[in-house]
Amino acid sequence: MIKSTKIIFIIKVLIMKKVIFFGRGIIGETCFERLLNKAGKTYDIVAACSNPDINVWWKSNAIYKKSVKLGIPFISNEDRNEDKILSVIESESVDLMISLQHRWVFSDNLLKTVNYQALNLHNARLPDYKGYCTINHAIINGDQTYTSTIHWIIKEVDQGAIAFEETVPIYHDDTAISLYKKSCTAGVRAFDRLLDCLLEGQKIPRRSIDGQAGRFYKKSDLNEVREIKNPKDIDEMDRKGRGLFFPPFEPAFYRVNGKKIYVLPKNYAPYTRNTDFLNQFSEGENQSKYIVLTDSS
Repeated sequence: MIKSTKIIFIIKVLIMKKVIFFGRGIIGETCFERLLNKAGKTYDIVAACSNPDINVWWKSNAIYKKSVKLGIPFISNEDRNEDKILSVIESESVDLMISLQHRWVFSDNLLKTVNYQALNLHNARLPDYKGYCTINHAIINGDQTYTSTIHWIIKEVDQGAIAFEETVPIYHDDTAISLYKKSCTAGVRAFDRLLDCLLEGQKIPRRSIDGQAGRFYKKSDLNEVREIKNPKDIDEMDRKGRGLFFPPFEPAFYRVNGKKIYVLPKNYAPYTRNTDFLNQFSEGENQSKYIVLTDSS
């Protein structure tokens, strides 16, 4: 019996999964580091795809630098580079794709090469919030919680079965940027659960969802809600002022005589000590005007 157990254990150790990693941003970089720390036990990282430079809003290319340092083949995400990705998958016999806020939608042809053994972290609750800029919309919609989801990738975007979820509360003074930071923590917790499954050889969960339910938010949808239609509506001012505050991106605004008046949350100071970032949106004015929300607005 002991000998049989040892044989099973040796077989499990020898069957190493080959993983290709796609990621960017705070969540991607944090989870890549976690993945690296445990590599070589039950899986190997055969390639990584991310941003090669720091010309991004989070000002970091940690995945690129770590890959170069460790000799992990690196693929730039500045272009789709699907031919390079396919080449790596085929030459390395990749078993699993892990994506954490990857820049591009994967083609069905690419997913077929790994037999749909592909997981993605979508930083929102599914199927309610498919698509882009979901943190902003959750605050604007008045949600009280926010969920990060790891799901299986299928041809239909953000409609695959759910593997793991982690949820954080949305407080009355949360802004888009403060909620984003909390959601990063939730996303990392969800990834840790995935990592545990890989290390322990457990089956990764699949909970089907109704892919037709919920809404798909386009990038352009945010521009349609950025302008406050009724500045006398305290609730609209509050939800949009907080939900669209994410420097260096344009905040919520209303117009007076055609000029934009930006609406900033009362706790904007920890994230930007001045309002200089507003000048890029000034539409030819010398300086953008703004108001800061108070409890009574």
